[in-house]
Formats: sequence, C-alpha cells, structure tokens
Amino acid sequence: MADFTGGIPIRRCIHGNKEHGEFDSSEWWEILLELIGKGKNSVAVVRSRGAGDVLPGIEEHHTYQLVQTLQVNGVRLVELVNHCPHDPTSGWRGDWSEVSNLWSDFPDVEDYVLGLRGASGKRRTTASMSETAVHDETKKPFASNFMLNHSTISKPTFWMAYATFLQAFEQIHLCRLFPSTYMERKVDGEWNYLSSGGSIECPTWYRNPHYHLQIYRRTFFFINLSLPDSRFTERENEAIGFDLLQDNYFPLSASETERTNKILFSTRHRHGGVISFEGMLAPSDVYWFVPSCEEVGAFSSFTVRLFSEGSFSMTKEVMEDYYNMIHTSADVPASGPFKFGEGNAQITLVVGSSRFLQPSGSGVTPTDAQPNDDEESMSRLSARARSSATGRSQTLLDGGDDKAEHRLVIRACCNPRANSRTPTNKSVALFLNEGVSILSDDGETTYGRSLGPLDKKLYAESPHVFGNTVYLTHSPVMTYDTFTVTCCPQPEGSAASVELTAWVSTPLQLKSFALPFWKKTLFPVEWLEGSCSYYETSIIQPQLEIFPQESYERMVIRMDLVESSIPSPALMLIVLANGQLGEPIRGRIPKEHVVSQSEYTSERWVQCEVDIQIEDEVESLLIIPCLQPVGTKGKCIITVLREEEVKGRVLNQR
Repeated sequence: MADFTGGIPIRRCIHGNKEHGEFDSSEWWEILLELIGKGKNSVAVVRSRGAGDVLPGIEEHHTYQLVQTLQVNGVRLVELVNHCPHDPTSGWRGDWSEVSNLWSDFPDVEDYVLGLRGASGKRRTTASMSETAVHDETKKPFASNFMLNHSTISKPTFWMAYATFLQAFEQIHLCRLFPSTYMERKVDGEWNYLSSGGSIECPTWYRNPHYHLQIYRRTFFFINLSLPDSRFTERENEAIGFDLLQDNYFPLSASETERTNKILFSTRHRHGGVISFEGMLAPSDVYWFVPSCEEVGAFSSFTVRLFSEGSFSMTKEVMEDYYNMIHTSADVPASGPFKFGEGNAQITLVVGSSRFLQPSGSGVTPTDAQPNDDEESMSRLSARARSSATGRSQTLLDGGDDKAEHRLVIRACCNPRANSRTPTNKSVALFLNEGVSILSDDGETTYGRSLGPLDKKLYAESPHVFGNTVYLTHSPVMTYDTFTVTCCPQPEGSAASVELTAWVSTPLQLKSFALPFWKKTLFPVEWLEGSCSYYETSIIQPQLEIFPQESYERMVIRMDLVESSIPSPALMLIVLANGQLGEPIRGRIPKEHVVSQSEYTSERWVQCEVDIQIEDEVESLLIIPCLQPVGTKGKCIITVLREEEVKGRVLNQR
C-alpha cells in the first residue's frame, strides 16, 4: 500500500513473533479506533490465518479490507469487506454477522450503526429504515437490512467482534495518508558503532543522532521512524524507538527526576522496523528528536518522515557544536559516608581556556596535560550553535544573562572493582561543591579534597539513584570556575571503579584532576576510669597529640565508638593548637586555642575538619575526644585522614 500511496506503512503480527514481539490487543484497538473509526486518512487491510486456524466463512491466507471500527457500551466491533472472494456464496456467519441475533440482543448497538450509516450518507438500506423503527423478536436480523451499495465499496461488508477478529486474522497492514496541504520532510540517517547509544536509560544515549525541531505555530505533528524496506535491503532485526524532548540546549540525558518536564514522548523499543508519534505541538524552538536502537553500537540506516499542518524546520545537530567533553576515572576501595568528602571519589574540574588550564601542582595533574596557547579554541562555537544557544537562553532562562548559556553536565558510572572482596555499590549520588585551591610553599597552585559534610558551598547535587549511573547538571558556569565533584557509592564501604564524564558548553573547556585518597592513621583511645566534662580535662581524660608536617594543614579527624558502659553515649571532638610539646592540657579547655570542634551527637561516630595555617609557636595539635555523660567508660578509635600518614601519640590515658 505504501508503494502505491506514498503513505506511512504500519504492519503488526496479531499473534506476535520475533520481529514484532508481543501483540498488545488493547493498545491496537485504540490505534484502530483512532485511525479507522474516526475517519482519519488511512487504509487498512488484514490477512487471515491458514488452514486449521481460520474460522468458518473466512477464507484462509486471504486479504480483507478493514472498513470501520466502533465501540458502543463496551461492545467492540470491526467491519470488513472481501473484495475478491473465491466463493461469492460463502461469507462470515458467526457473531455479529448478517444472520446473528446479537443485533436484536443489543439494540443500542444496532441503533448506533444505523444512525452512523444514515448520517454519513455512504450507505442506504434496501429495506425501510424508519427513524421510529421498533425492535421486536419478529424483526429480521440487522445485517439482512444492510445489503447495501457503497459509493466506494461495491462488495457487501460484514461485522465481527474485535475478539473474534483477533482469532481469525494474523496480520494488520495500515497505511497512513496525509493531505497534500501538509508540510512534509524526509531525513535519512544511520547508526554505527560510535553513534548508536542505546535507549535513554543507557549512559551512552547522548551518542544517538540528535535533530533540533522548531515549530512556528501550534500545529498537528506526525513523526515516523522506520528501517530500510526488508524486501530490498538486508538488515538486522533491530528494536528501534525514539524520544521527543524539550530542552533549551543539546540534551545529553534525561534522568528520572527530569523526565516529567523534559520528555514529551518516549516510545518503547520495538521490532518491526517502524514506529510513529502524532500529537499537537506548541510553537517553540526547544524540541529535540532523538532516534535510537535498543542495542548499543548497532549498525543500521533509518528514515525519519515528518508531516505537519504548519511550517517547521528540522536540522541535525552534533554534540561538538555545543559541548566540550572530558573523561576521567578513579577507583574507590571502600566508600565513605553519604554526602561526605572523605573516603569517596573526588575530582576537581576547572573551567577556562586552554592557556588558563595549564597543569600546576603535584599529585593532582593529569599526565597528558600540556600547555596550549591555541586561542582559536575559544571561538569554536559554530554560528549555528551560538545563535541557537543565545536564542534559547533568552527564551527560557530568566533575564537573558550570557552566563545562562553555559552549563555543566556530569555523569558518573560506578562499576564493580575486579577481584574486590568488599561489597559493590547498590546506589550512587553526585555532589558539586566549590573547588579547593591551595597555594603551596613554592608558590604553585594545587587542588585539594573537600572535607567533611558536603552541605557547605554546595552548588548542585544529583538524585540518590539506585543503580550505577547518575547525572548532575549545573548552570550557569563561567571561565575560572573551579569545582569539586564527589561521587558517593553506597552503602558505605562499597568498592567501585568510577568513570566520570563531564561536558561544558562551548567555547568553555574543562580540565580534570583526580584527587588522591588520603591515608588513614588509627589511634585506639580508652576511658578506664570514666570520662570528665566536655569543656574541661583531667588526668583521666585521654588526649591525642599529633605533629604537623606542613605549614598549611588539612585533615579530617574521626571518632568511632567501639564500646561504652551505657547504651547511647554522646560524642564530641575538640582540636586545639598546643604550644607545649608532649604536655596534655589540664583544667578548662581554652577557647582561644580551639581550631576545630565537632557537633555534639548521640551517633556512634563523629568527625571534624582541620584547615589551618600552622603558626611558628604551634608545636603540635591536641585532639580531645569527649564521651558523655560524665563518668562514662568506653573505647573508641580516632582516625586521622591526611595526604600522608600522621605521626602522633596518646597522652594521659588512664
């Protein structure tokens, strides 16, 4: 039919097969009701089943035209015609046929069909069809009054229940036609190893072809995606689908939390080589059409056909006109607490030009980073991308600020670590904080880890996703912005290999610096005679003395309760600058010497962060663990996390 009409072909196997998968009878009833029952410009034929499966009066392996579908008070009926009967004297004699008594049993259905035919003017009965006709038991079956002449169908039609129709026939062929007044566009494309990114749930979805669609007025729109005709081209039996999104910039993903606002329509991937969408679209330039194969890396060509009552334009866009991209990785031997810096993978991202992004510092610089003075990289944004980004940002982002053009998108994939004895992650989240820049003693700028809870200086955070892939988006970003990205595999203690991909809007560029995990030094501490007040010390209060090794010290100090004489003691940590080497503090704790203090908590662990410039008079740092209430006995482990192992000793433990 498509060959003769130029319409959009749709074929489905009613009883399912490898090519088309399972047949959804309810879904297809809605399709037939919409296209055939409402008089859309469509042609439909069906093919009957073979010997042994065909019903009496239906010719085997024969084609029938599907004329009409209707639903009245729950009764689903289809009307068919056999244009080329092998035996003109035979025909359907089952339920809802011309000899069926169901017309008398369901007078509302009969009245509806008679009214439908009378109003349409397409058929006229040879018998009287008075509007005041009374239904009684002596009346002839409805279809005997329905041997009619049709202006376009010369053969008599017959009715059949939809459920019976599904038993009698094996294939449905539809051909959707559109008026010559419609705008039409045909686009040929292909998927290959690099451009077939899989479904929208796949982390590589962004690789799929992206088409930017602009609608200039509210209009009806029809989109059809199809594979090459299998009669003329050998092709794999790929399951295909597409997503219709709205985004003011090239879409890289649509996470679960974004899909309600971002995705207008998303198909399931289906075999069969053709899939369509139709609906009303409002005028906008933020539509994106993304076709995809279910299999990542599949090879196939495809055709997109679009029909619309109003004018529109569609252009293929490439990611490189919109984003610069980088990849980096990190291994997590055992993840830390959720939404904390320590123990979790952290990566510094620096935004800027190639000249600005020259490597500096040690321990956090990629080995392949080289100085680059190519200022042309800052003008790589194509005219198309620049105009599109500017127009969309002014339309959708408040104020039309130039900064709003630039966005940062981050994706993290957590994969199991090979030969790891620790559990693998079951969920993951991303956090974006202000980056930590440190000026070293030799004048070089290096980048450090974000310490402690990540609520401070937090720009954005992703949903906590159960799975191994998560996305985060932040806007606006500017040149010289520095961020710390923290990936938190959960539960705590999970092992994972983190693959992180980041995109930034052109013409900006990114450099990444994987931050090394800090080393742990453990000190056991014990209260043998009971604890004292949290604001003073005594000879029975244990104190831990550690020795600074740099003029600028950054570390995390954590206290984990091992056992206690009461069920739920309170914990707190206090860190002081000590001017007397080897001497514990006695009496009230001097506030002016406190450099860090944790919260007061009833959890089984607590921690605080140290980030200070060490003065000349400071010879050591004293860590005072507090166990409350007063007199509580117990044991705990003090863990000091630092770039290098720290030297220390426990003082005054009794």
